[in-house]
Amino acid sequence: SLCVLVATTEEDEEAHRFVQEFKARRIALKLTQSDIGEELNLRAGARYGQSYISRMESIQLSTAIVLRMKPLLLKLLEEKEEERRRMKQNMDFDEEKYHIDKKRKKRT
Repeated sequence: SLCVLVATTEEDEEAHRFVQEFKARRIALKLTQSDIGEELNLRAGARYGQSYISRMESIQLSTAIVLRMKPLLLKLLEEKEEERRRMKQNMDFDEEKYHIDKKRKKRT
């Protein structure tokens, strides 16, 4: 079997950690790769899509590109997380108060 050793730099490790964190936070926010691509298009004015985010998450983009995108992606995630927190705070109703029992219809 062929064993190839790849030297990784601190930047490579930072990019890899960021990608793992980014993906976990994106999934927790229930955002798709396409959602992220569309948000990037609105913010950066460039053309990003689902395939770009997929390639980033599977470590197919260079470390330099990932690290260049990191501030923008972190800002996007932070804004989306804040948006979610505000939405939860605004939902001040008591779910149990509005709980509706689904009763089976009586059949004769």
